[in-house]
Amino acid sequence: MHETATTPPPPAVDDVLHGLYALGVAVPEEAGVREYLHRHTDVLPVVRAAGERLRAHFGPRTSLSLELYRDPEFSTYTLTLYVREADYSDRLLPSLEAIADGLCDDFPHPYGYLLVTTDFTPPKDA
Repeated sequence: MHETATTPPPPAVDDVLHGLYALGVAVPEEAGVREYLHRHTDVLPVVRAAGERLRAHFGPRTSLSLELYRDPEFSTYTLTLYVREADYSDRLLPSLEAIADGLCDDFPHPYGYLLVTTDFTPPKDA
């Protein structure tokens, strides 16, 4: 009998958000983020892995925030995981690029989109 490989179902939105909260990731506009994740469930494993990898790499003193960036010119939304530090170093962007590249390698072709970046602002109080 021939068995076919199946892709496991994506984790539930609530499970991913609870996991991010446990990692200390802020979600300031949870309703909008939740709506995006419900429409793009294929990106859920990427979001979970990004939070875990960023927290492991940068540690607890770095602020992580999952937000919807609203492009005012095109009225589009991009799910964005911001990394914010009190003091920015030259190694931040190469580290973000390496983590993002690893996510692309491990999770090819999701229909949803997650941007991992910084806006070079100080960490926001949660």
